[in-house]
Amino acid sequence: KDSINLDNSNQIVYLFGEAKVVYGNISLKADRIKVFIKKNEVHAFCKRDSLNEKILEKVVFTDDGESFEAPEMKYNFNTKKGRIIQATTQEGEMHLLSDLGKKMPNNDIFLKKGKLSTCDAGHPHFYFESRKLKVIPGKKIIAGPTNLIIRELRTPLVLPFGVFPNNQKRQSGILIPGYDNYNNSLGLMNLGYHWAINDFLHTEVLTSLYFSGRWLLSADLIYKKRYKYSGKFTFNYTKDVKGTPDLENYSITKNFNLRL
Repeated sequence: KDSINLDNSNQIVYLFGEAKVVYGNISLKADRIKVFIKKNEVHAFCKRDSLNEKILEKVVFTDDGESFEAPEMKYNFNTKKGRIIQATTQEGEMHLLSDLGKKMPNNDIFLKKGKLSTCDAGHPHFYFESRKLKVIPGKKIIAGPTNLIIRELRTPLVLPFGVFPNNQKRQSGILIPGYDNYNNSLGLMNLGYHWAINDFLHTEVLTSLYFSGRWLLSADLIYKKRYKYSGKFTFNYTKDVKGTPDLENYSITKNFNLRL
C-alpha cells in the first residue's frame, strides 16, 4: 500500500500511497510526494482515478492550524514559500477557490482567479469572483475588482475592491451573503457592510435581493460600553412583490419601520 524509493544520485525521495511529510508545524499529506533533499523542497500530487483521471483525494497542507487542499502543490522549507494549483481553503465562514495560489513566508496567501463564497458546495451556487485575492489568515481577505455571480450568471454588482473581515473580532468590511429561497424565488440574503467606527460604536447595513423583485434593506447602529450603557437604532425597509406583472394577482407592498 505504501512504498518509498530513493534516487541516491539526484538526492530525491519518492513516497507513494498514503504519503505524509511532517516538518515542525507543517504537515503534508498526498498520494505521491517527491522530496528534493538538496533543495529541502517537496512536490505533492493528488490521487486520481486510473480510468478517467477524476480526483479521488486531494493534497492536504497544514501549517500551524491553517490548512488548504489542492490537486498539486510545491513547498520549499527553506524559503517557506509554496505554489498551489487549484487551491481550496476555508477562512472562518468563507470558502475560497482559485486557479493558482502562492503561500508566503509570513503565511499570507495570494490567489489568482479566485472565488469567495459562504456556500460550501464544490461548485458554489453564488460567489464573488476576483482576478486577485490576498488572504491574511485570521484577519481579513482583500480582493481586487470583484463581480458577484449567481448560478454562473454575472450580476451588475461590481466592486472596485473588497475587504472581507475574517476573524472573531468585528472589523470593517463587506459581509458575504447567504443563499435563500422565499416563496419559490431565489435570492441572496444579508449582503452588506459592517463599519466598526470604534470600540463602542458599530453600524451594519444589510440588503436581501430576490429574482421576484422582493427587496429588503436594514441598518443598525449599535452602541455598547461595558457596565455603562448599550442599545441600538434599527431601520428596516421591505418591498414585497407577489404574483405576475400585468395579471390581477400582481401586487407590490412597501413597509418600513424605525426602532430606538
